[in-house]
Amino acid sequence: MMRSTLAIVLGCVLALSAWADSKEERARELISLMQMESQFGQMQAQMQNIFANLAPMPDMSDGQRAIMENFQSRMLALTREEMGWPQLEAHMIELYTTYFSEQELIDMIEFHRTPTGQRMIETMPMITEESMLFSQEAMLRLMPRMQALAEEMQAELAEYRRESAKTEE
Repeated sequence: MMRSTLAIVLGCVLALSAWADSKEERARELISLMQMESQFGQMQAQMQNIFANLAPMPDMSDGQRAIMENFQSRMLALTREEMGWPQLEAHMIELYTTYFSEQELIDMIEFHRTPTGQRMIETMPMITEESMLFSQEAMLRLMPRMQALAEEMQAELAEYRRESAKTEE
């Protein structure tokens, strides 16, 4: 009796493990079809360009420029170490296997193999970039108004404190 119970439990564990491996493979396939690694590489290249454009400034000495370049190089290495593709891929696999069933992963894989799915993959970087630009521009427009509201709140708080202090006297 004990052996058969152990065999059933072991069989269930192995079946669950195979199911998890299958689901993980589906997520890995979807991530590959969506060309996430390539898109991530493009994003990293953009980050490198941003860092490169931050410095060096024209009035820097050669020594200052060398320090700045060393800093940039170390910063990029740190970023790759902590936020490189292997870390992101593992995280994305975990997210996809957590939030989608195996059938949903299969459905998404089938969609991404279609011409429409491939077109979506091709255009998503542009859509993402344009939506990020829109958000940045909106924030730039919004910041002065938010700053004005914050100053208004600070003035109201100061007035409240003054009034409270008068009533406590």
